Amino acid sequence: MNDQTPDLLDRMLADLPVRPAPVDGLLRAGQRARHRRRTVAVAGAAAATALVVAGMTIGLGGPADHVVDGPAAPSSTRPVNLPTNGWEPGDISELALMSGVLGLDDEGCVVLDHAGDGPPTYATWPAGYTAMVDADGAVRLHDAAGDEVARQGQRVRMGGGFGSGTGDPHPCLPSGAEVFHVQSDVAVSPRTAAGGPDAAGDDGPSPLLDGAGNERLPFGATAEVVVYAHCGLRFARIDGALWETEPVGNGSSPTGGDLLRGTASRTSADRAVFTYAGLDEPVVFRPAGEPDPDFVCY
Repeated sequence: MNDQTPDLLDRMLADLPVRPAPVDGLLRAGQRARHRRRTVAVAGAAAATALVVAGMTIGLGGPADHVVDGPAAPSSTRPVNLPTNGWEPGDISELALMSGVLGLDDEGCVVLDHAGDGPPTYATWPAGYTAMVDADGAVRLHDAAGDEVARQGQRVRMGGGFGSGTGDPHPCLPSGAEVFHVQSDVAVSPRTAAGGPDAAGDDGPSPLLDGAGNERLPFGATAEVVVYAHCGLRFARIDGALWETEPVGNGSSPTGGDLLRGTASRTSADRAVFTYAGLDEPVVFRPAGEPDPDFVCY
């Protein structure tokens, strides 16, 4: 560089064409650049979000992936192999009365216990009856409609008769032994309807014994009394309690009929005289003591 350099630079600048600056174009170019940067940023964020969501989906699984296939939860009840006899309401039935406390034997079969007095009674049940053991290990008896009629520990009453088993061997019936064939509805004794065990004592009146004197017979009164004599004329329900006479009929009905519908007169606090057309003479009943657990006809 020398003293002439500034002059040469001035002439060169003067020779260059000069035009107005493209301000509008520069502004539009800047806007496009910013838009491209924004689009890239949004697209990047969306892609990142998609990756995160995909990662969460792969790692956590959708709602359907939370259902784990495996063995079903154990049922709270299990069925009992209950022997039935095919009897249905309206069929002919025997009239022996049976009562006992519903329970299970050591093999898980339904039995009627008798307060430790003698072995339990095995039974066949009406058509459609079923039994289940609940989560607490207690048996529950259901009728043909599926309604619960009794549960373990309750004293039950029913009609029917003794006989051999079902013909074919059944795992819940003793081989060669007589069983009770239930041929009626099953009723729970009023004393155990609330669920408490009651294995002994008075079982309450049978629905078959519907005479007025069966429920109420004050001193000096005379009223209709129905006596159940299937096993012989021995017991009667008079004035809401169990009364007894000397056995008549030698283990069977003295008249051939199971229900004797007659009249009873209360002649004193502890004496009632029963009269029935089929009997040769009146029968005197007196208040009974504890029921005989081996006698099923009350």
